[in-house]
Amino acid sequence: MVFTSIRLRAIGESDVEQYRTELLSRQIASIREQVETARSILAPYADSADSPEIRTKAKEIVSRIRFGKTGYVFAYDYDGICQVLPTKPAWIGTDRIGEKDKAGRPYVQFLIEAAKRGGDTVRYSFDKPGTKVVADKIGYAAGFDPWRLMIGTGVYVDDIDSMVVRH
Repeated sequence: MVFTSIRLRAIGESDVEQYRTELLSRQIASIREQVETARSILAPYADSADSPEIRTKAKEIVSRIRFGKTGYVFAYDYDGICQVLPTKPAWIGTDRIGEKDKAGRPYVQFLIEAAKRGGDTVRYSFDKPGTKVVADKIGYAAGFDPWRLMIGTGVYVDDIDSMVVRH
């Protein structure tokens, strides 16, 4: 009976971990989709005559993208200057290339590198919107080369964990 109980618990834990892995994969696919949507919104603007006014208008539109409870899109140029960050508008126009998270990771630099590689995920921590909490996040970033921009978004790991618990 004890062996059966231990075995059932192990199976249950394995199922939970498999569910968490699948959920994480789906969340990464979802944030990749959001980044691709933002890039597709920018494309017609980049195809037109380039001007500061056009870029401003395009970035305003991208800054309005929201998804889920806390999802948003951000952008930095390849030099690390913040271009779009709806949760921290005071950062727009400032150099954040040396910005580090609570673990000391230069996450803006890592996101830009991921974008230049053609798109990739980056693990870091950031302020969770609507809270005073700094939470672990999995970000996805891809480049928008006509304007030398990294376009990104992310999902908070604790949001994924809470979905697993509810399951």
